[in-house]
Order: sequence, then C-alpha cells, then structure tokens
Amino acid sequence: MGACALPTTEASPGLKSRRHSQHVYGNGLFQLLTLMSTAVGSCLYILHYESFKVTAGVMDHWCQRPVAFANLSVDEWKSLAIPLDDHGEPSHCLVRDPPDGGENSSVVSCSSWEFDLAPFGNNAVSEWKLVCNRSWLRSFVRIAYALGAMIALPAAGVAADNVGRKTVTFLAVPVVLIAGVASSLPKDLNFFVAVGTAVSAATGALVPPLWALLYEVSTPNMLVPYTVVTAAAVVVIVPGNTVYRQPNQWRVDDYSALPDGSHCLPAGAVLHSERVACLADSSRSHTGSTARHLARRPS
Repeated sequence: MGACALPTTEASPGLKSRRHSQHVYGNGLFQLLTLMSTAVGSCLYILHYESFKVTAGVMDHWCQRPVAFANLSVDEWKSLAIPLDDHGEPSHCLVRDPPDGGENSSVVSCSSWEFDLAPFGNNAVSEWKLVCNRSWLRSFVRIAYALGAMIALPAAGVAADNVGRKTVTFLAVPVVLIAGVASSLPKDLNFFVAVGTAVSAATGALVPPLWALLYEVSTPNMLVPYTVVTAAAVVVIVPGNTVYRQPNQWRVDDYSALPDGSHCLPAGAVLHSERVACLADSSRSHTGSTARHLARRPS
C-alpha cells in the first residue's frame, strides 16, 4: 500500500488549532456531515450517470404514415403497410413501398417514425428518433456520459491533493447545479450530449474529494462503519428514486449497476488495516522521538 499521510501539528499548536483538531478528528457532528455529503455526492453521480438509461425508454414505434394515408388508424396502417418480422410482429423499421401495393411492394427502411407515447411520454427516444438505424446514438450518449466521468474522476483526485478537497468540491457543485438544469432544456441532441457530459464530469469530480475526506476524518474503529453506511445509503436512495421516476422501466437486474455495500466492505477493511498500521508506526516513532528528547534533557 502507499505511504501513510497523517495530520501533523506544531509542538505548540495554540488553542485555536487544538479546538479545530477536536472538531475535525474524532466521532461527532463533522463526521456525520461528511458522511451525509459523501452519500449525497455519490447518489448524484450515479443518478446522473443512469439518468439517460432510465428516461430513454424505447416505446413501440412504426414507420410514419404518409399524408395520403393519415386517415387510417394505427392498426389499419400496420395491417396495410408494415411487414411482419421474424417473430410474427409488425416491424419497427421496415415499410412496404408503395404502402398499398400488397405482396408486389418492395420493403424499404423507414425514414421517419411514429411512437406510442403512452408508456413513457415524449422522451429522448421519440424526440430525436433514436430507433432502428439511429439506435446507435443511444449507446453514443451513454459512452459520452461515461467518458465525462472517466476523465473527471482521476483529474479531481489529483486536483484535490494539490489545491484542497474544499476547493474542488466548491467548484464542482455549481457546475452540477447549472448543467443539471440545462440538461432538461435542450431541443438539440448535440447540446443534450454536451450538457450531459458536463453533468457527468462535475458529479464525478465530487466523488474523490468527498470519499477522501471521509477517510481522513474517520477514526480507525469507525472507518468501516462509515464506509458501509454511506454505500448502503446510496443503494437505498438510488433505486427508490429511480422506481419513483420510471416505474414501468425499472428491472431487478438494474441493481447490478449500483455500488453494493458488500463491495465496499472489503475496501473499507483494507483501508482500516492500513490506517491502524500507519497509526501504530506513527505512535512508535513519536514515542521514540519523545524518549530521545527526554534523554537529552539535563537533569
């Protein structure tokens, strides 16, 4: 494991410094607020990352009726112009040309679609026609979101070590708020992807400094409980929020995308063991230095 970084104080720190240390290190309100902030930041990161998957439900769709056939009902149009797929269902992506040519018509790909908006309303899929030969754009949006987080996570960690946890967190929060609001406004797919990537990067930037701060201010005996409680809060809040927002689309196997307390427990135990070893080494070093100092003092 890497070298241990422990807080140090001057030989005579002063009353203000001692009071600050008493508030920051130990088990109290500061640790509780840090735990809550870490849980909220982790929830924001996962909810924004999964937001497109949750809100971009693919509803039933079919090739759009031309103006000349607009008086037909959906069922009549499908019976007339939509060929059956390999499963015996009306195709989502093919149409007969001409529509009323029967078996003599050629089968061509759709150039525009109609959607059944009843299950999910007018979402990203229906707004930007992300189906059939444009369905790859759904994967592209997810990849753009992932890239934003992948770049932000290590960059935020390095920045937090150099300029401070508070500075990185305070810079990321306004970006999350502004980009989060902006992501609900765009009518253009390119702008939607750009804003979504910014949200993913900003929420990703919150995670390293908050988890690092939780580790640094936790006492050795409380590090594992704090880690598990934070992860458990995320596991409870994220699925509940998602089910509430999109009950028809959520599936049990979507829990695999969420962090699990059982995954965090071994990591917390490893960090706990390392911190105990670091504290023991530091204590021995401090004791040895004190003994040498006392030995040099004149009697």
